[in-house]
Amino acid sequence: MLVRYFMSSSVFTVGPDLTCEEALRQLRQRAFRRAPVVENSRLVGVVTERDLIRRLPGTPAQASTRFGEEGLDSPVSRVMTRPPITVRSTDSLETTALLMRRKKIGGVPVVDHDCLMGIITESDVFRALCVILAFDEGCRVLIEEDAGPERGVTDYVQRASQNACRVRSLLRHPRPEGGWMVYVNVVGGSIDGFVDDVCGPARRIISVEHEED
Repeated sequence: MLVRYFMSSSVFTVGPDLTCEEALRQLRQRAFRRAPVVENSRLVGVVTERDLIRRLPGTPAQASTRFGEEGLDSPVSRVMTRPPITVRSTDSLETTALLMRRKKIGGVPVVDHDCLMGIITESDVFRALCVILAFDEGCRVLIEEDAGPERGVTDYVQRASQNACRVRSLLRHPRPEGGWMVYVNVVGGSIDGFVDDVCGPARRIISVEHEED
């Protein structure tokens, strides 16, 4: 899953000379929490609603800054994050999500060859997860695997093929107590045969949900 399939290509930007007050007003008007800062068609920073709220006159955060009483009259360039953290449109969604988690940020601009292509946010990542987990045909099977010999994805694909089924999507992640949780969306053929085949001493079927359910 690549960033380019889930990023927002239409990006609201602000200039570095815009006042914090006006930038905050525009962000709230559009219900955005952040905006890339662009100067002469070049990305120079990112400013967030939180950055701007700190400039509100009379707040402890504002009073403790070197801007003093300037508050919201300060230009965006004085409060924005620079250099901005960015990703490429060809970066994986997983890498981008881990980056946002590690940096504790809710979104990052997407830049290819010094050109701002879009922005991807935590909401976009959540939407991507919903797309991956959603299914409109076949069957969704949730499986619990015990720790033991590595079976891997290939085993599920082979068992599906043996039952004339096709794996549309498969997710596998470790359980805290060991072993794995596996999500499989299979279509066609004998889905009941596939379910029977994957079930065993080290594998438990947690749920089987058909599209028409």
